[in-house]
Amino acid sequence: MKRWTFESVKRTPRSEIAKWQIENEYHVQNLLWAVLAPVFPDLEDEESLPSVGHMHPRADLGIPSLRTIVEVKFLRQSGQSGFTRIIEEVAADTSLYLSRSTVYDSIIAFVWDDRAQTEQHHELKSGIERIRGISAAIILPRPSSMQRSAPASDPPA
Repeated sequence: MKRWTFESVKRTPRSEIAKWQIENEYHVQNLLWAVLAPVFPDLEDEESLPSVGHMHPRADLGIPSLRTIVEVKFLRQSGQSGFTRIIEEVAADTSLYLSRSTVYDSIIAFVWDDRAQTEQHHELKSGIERIRGISAAIILPRPSSMQRSAPASDPPA
């Protein structure tokens, strides 16, 4: 994220201050798409998977050639309850995404930590990676250079 545009002053006399905000899960998916699409030409965006009863699951990013789904989560809530919620969401998604009728057998969980709670990342990563079907968990904190002008509030638990 070192080169991600997040300016505090104009870079040129004629330009405006630019801040490429990452505000939600869709922004993180866009970032990952830009990184992964040149490497994986079969990358699928918001891929609909076979129905599981009344559920119609849709994976964030799919890489059929690797039989792998990249599931993106946006951690905006601080503390234990935020980490617990992420693990619960990944576990629920995994059970749907890796049903017997899909072509995928592996998931990489990618978590954007909007609170930059890096002291807890190891435990979150190891917790997610204990879920059957998860091949890896990647936790990326909001870089310190991307400070918000006003702190984001926690959503209700």
